[in-house]
Amino acid sequence: VPPIRCWRSPKVEVRGGALAGKGVFAVEPIAAREVVAVKAGHIVDRDEVVRLTAEIGDQSLQIDNDLYLSPRTAEEVEQTSIRMNHSCDANVGFRGQVIYVAMRDIA
Repeated sequence: VPPIRCWRSPKVEVRGGALAGKGVFAVEPIAAREVVAVKAGHIVDRDEVVRLTAEIGDQSLQIDNDLYLSPRTAEEVEQTSIRMNHSCDANVGFRGQVIYVAMRDIA
């Protein structure tokens, strides 16, 4: 079984940030509406995500009323984490449930 891992554009990299540990930074210009990353994980229900949160922390992304995308092991956390930080002036948002896109040109 191939490993589960998120996808990030080659135009970004994960590195240490001053505010929140690791974050995603542009290394090349990214056009508005361009895909920046795609979240990965197992599709699990609410009961399983509650159990997983107790084991590996809050790593899930809710994708429907009772469905979540989540790693199942501590080893999968790093592989499935996008590392997108919150911002009051965000330049990346969602298209659908799992696709992260540039909301404006990113230099």
